[in-house]
Amino acid sequence: EKTETRYVKMADQCHRNGYMSALRTLKLIQQMFEGHNLQLQILLRRQRNAVSIDVMMSIVQLFILLVDSSSSLQKMESIEIELVITCLSCLQESMEGPCDSNQLLVIVDGFVNSLAIMLSFDRFHRIPSTLKISCKATAICTIAAALESRQNMLVHDIIIRDIRYDLVSSVIESLHTRLAK
Repeated sequence: EKTETRYVKMADQCHRNGYMSALRTLKLIQQMFEGHNLQLQILLRRQRNAVSIDVMMSIVQLFILLVDSSSSLQKMESIEIELVITCLSCLQESMEGPCDSNQLLVIVDGFVNSLAIMLSFDRFHRIPSTLKISCKATAICTIAAALESRQNMLVHDIIIRDIRYDLVSSVIESLHTRLAK
């Protein structure tokens, strides 16, 4: 039996504590990806136990769940956007090095679609402008990490199918303009 997963608006302190816990956990995982230790990255994808947990795919699924539509982004508070950014930062670190197999694992259809939603979204009402800039910049850096040193066009084809070049270009230009001020 398949259960439905969907974004739920943070409603109380219990939810906020859950977000804080998830944020701390993701920051720890991000540190584990730092240094581009291939053996550790492989371990985070699959373990040799009876039950293997694909930490990376869990982060991909969390990102897709959080950024499933522009309306979910519009409802988010700062801590929720920080969680989205930290998901991307973890995945970005996992793909740098480059790690070819991690690039292929992360760049799945739903993930790229959520990246496109994030890049095209401009109606952040509840968060500071610095966090808005960080959100867009992290999405661009994640795309760059996915494309790093690719010897074939598999990842390129997936990204270009869902994210228009002019969108990426306009976001980069906008970031440059904002940061130059």
